[in-house]
Amino acid sequence: ASLGCLSESPPAEMGYRPNQLARALVLGRSKLVGVVVASRYIQAFQVVFDPIHSSLDEAGYLMALYATADSPESESRTLEQMITDRVAGAIIHPSHHNAPPEAYQALVDSGTKVVIANGYLEGLRVTQILSDNYQSFRASTQYLISLGHRRIAYLASPQTSHVGRERVRGFQDAL
Repeated sequence: ASLGCLSESPPAEMGYRPNQLARALVLGRSKLVGVVVASRYIQAFQVVFDPIHSSLDEAGYLMALYATADSPESESRTLEQMITDRVAGAIIHPSHHNAPPEAYQALVDSGTKVVIANGYLEGLRVTQILSDNYQSFRASTQYLISLGHRRIAYLASPQTSHVGRERVRGFQDAL
C-alpha cells in the first residue's frame, strides 16, 4: 500500500496511532481537560463526572482527573502539572485551603481555559460558578428557628475559603 505524500498519516489499518504527546508539544496544547478535585470529595463529585466526560467526548476532548490533597502545596503542584501536561482547559473545585493566587494565574497565563466550580478566587479573571452560600445558610437557619429550635449547631467549612466565610456569615446573620 502506498503511503501517499509524507505529510499524510499512515492508515489506521497499518496500526498507526498518532502520538498525542508529540502533537501537544507541536501545537502547545493537548486534547485534555483537567478536572481538579480534592481527593476527599471524589465520591461526592462522581455524579458530575459522567456529564463532563460525555460533553468533552462529544467535543473531541478527553477528561483527566487530578486529585489533590486538601493543602495549598498539593493544589499548587497540581496546577503546575496541568501546565506541564498542556491541558486545553481546567474545571477546578478549589480546596478549602486554596493554592496561592499566583499558581492559578500561572495556569491562566499558560493559555489554559479555566472554570472555577463552587469556589471563588478574588481577582482571578475566569468563569467562576458559585452558589449563594450566604443565602442558603441564612434561609436554612431561619427555617430551623421558625420550627422553634433554639439550640442550633453549625459544623463549619473552614473560613479560609470564600465559601466557608459566606456560610458562617449567613448562619450568624440568621441568629
